[in-house]
Amino acid sequence: MMSKRCFTSNGKPVFPVGAQVHNSSGYAAKDLDRAFLALKRMDGNTIEIPIAWETVEPREGEFDFSSVRDIWQRVKEEGLYLIFLWFGTWKNGTEKYAPEWVKTNPDRFPKVQSPEGHRVSVLSSHCGETCKADAKAFAALCAFLKELDPNQDTLIAVQVENEPGIMNGPARDYSPAAEAAFHAPLPELLVRSMESHPDSPVSKLWQEHGKSAEGWKSSFGPRAEEFFTAYSIASYINRVAEAGKEQLDILMYANAWVDVHRLRMPGIDYPSGGPTGRVMDLWKWAGPSLDLLAPDIYQQTTYDYLGVCETYSRPDNPLFVPESGPQEWNARYLFEAVGRYRSIGHCIFGVESMIEEDGTPAPGCEPAIGSMRILSAAAGGLLTWRELDIQVVNQEEFALYQYMEFDGWVAMVRFTRSLAALGFDNKDWNWHDYNHKDYQVLQQKDNRRGRGLIVQTGPDEFHVAGDGFRVWFVPKSRVQGEPFALLSSDFNLVRQIGYVSVEEGRFTMDGDFVAIRKRNGDEVDFGIWAEPDAGVVRARLVMQ
Repeated sequence: MMSKRCFTSNGKPVFPVGAQVHNSSGYAAKDLDRAFLALKRMDGNTIEIPIAWETVEPREGEFDFSSVRDIWQRVKEEGLYLIFLWFGTWKNGTEKYAPEWVKTNPDRFPKVQSPEGHRVSVLSSHCGETCKADAKAFAALCAFLKELDPNQDTLIAVQVENEPGIMNGPARDYSPAAEAAFHAPLPELLVRSMESHPDSPVSKLWQEHGKSAEGWKSSFGPRAEEFFTAYSIASYINRVAEAGKEQLDILMYANAWVDVHRLRMPGIDYPSGGPTGRVMDLWKWAGPSLDLLAPDIYQQTTYDYLGVCETYSRPDNPLFVPESGPQEWNARYLFEAVGRYRSIGHCIFGVESMIEEDGTPAPGCEPAIGSMRILSAAAGGLLTWRELDIQVVNQEEFALYQYMEFDGWVAMVRFTRSLAALGFDNKDWNWHDYNHKDYQVLQQKDNRRGRGLIVQTGPDEFHVAGDGFRVWFVPKSRVQGEPFALLSSDFNLVRQIGYVSVEEGRFTMDGDFVAIRKRNGDEVDFGIWAEPDAGVVRARLVMQ
């Protein structure tokens, strides 16, 4: 079965732009109203909803998928795409969503043990009986979903477990079965994988330890415990995913609580053994039934956020972000994920909290809602732009301008919230249109900054999408040759740009641009401006 590299619905590629519901308690169809309202506010097309093992198999061998059917039906009626999240053996590095008959029978379904022999509230990945039970339930779910949505019109993916690993415990299991496996020779598959991938960080560490295969400690030194746990959990989840794929051929992925936290100690700062950056190759080798490994990104600095994107964007692993924060920093950084790292989808966690009871944006959430609206309008284009020159607009603190180079053109991005530094006290002389008279005021709310994408789609054609900026395009010949006096001020510069047409619109999932409104006159005299409700702006230029 071929590994999948994008989301599809009824065989056609889709770019999911959406959100995940809160999931601390059991979810039912009746809880969806507010989630749908919030998703509509951000023009989202996809919703992620959990399915708990304890809900669908409350007694061993007795399956009840009525809640699954009800949720699927509600999502279908809303015309949305759906990603189900399987909360089985693991949820955030614990066993909390496993059935009672599993959690209360540690003799049959053993827990992780500490070095002192104490039980940890995490099911052991070294128990074949637990894996068999999880795989059986997951396969039954997938068989039901196959019958429910045979063409995958609504369902586009299934997440297998949730942020797996050992949390609030040791870096590895010390139960008798785990102890025996830890001191046994390395698995043959692992040795062959390291030999065939000598440049992998895992392989290099193995080489530093003399290519020992006698045991995990002698092979990997101080990383042995985490590597051992990762290989075990990845193998376990691979068996679960494999059982599911025998029933339902759909994109399946595992998500990661990433290791970019605090002191980066496995089991303390993040679940040990989950699909984090340093063990990603182990997961790829042990988990071939998983199409993707996807990071949940809550990092708030440019360095950390982009570092996570870099780690999970590989030739064998396109970037997908199943969880991210609703704050302003993510409103900007998500365009880095999409533009720089060519992510194949983006979702925000806790969609119900992003709006108030009356449907208005919750405090601090307006920038993220706006960015998702922008992403939604561009989603169909992103499916066709993967080989094009996509440049990211991201206003760093105090930035006035952002300079870009394209084929035959240079672009100067001017940020709306930069004028105070120039002595204008945020009073801008340029004009958007009569629908956006208050755009300067809005930019002051929630400390929002300029953000978005600029894509060159033809020699003289650009698509602009974003918020808090306007952009001017100038032929390279004008700025790289003899100085042109009329370019010396912004006022004169914008009047040297010729347009064939400037249109607002959005893309279909087939990649077709649908123009909704045409700009001209004063609305283009001050550059191509971007706002969330303008969707994508297509500008066709004249080389003066």
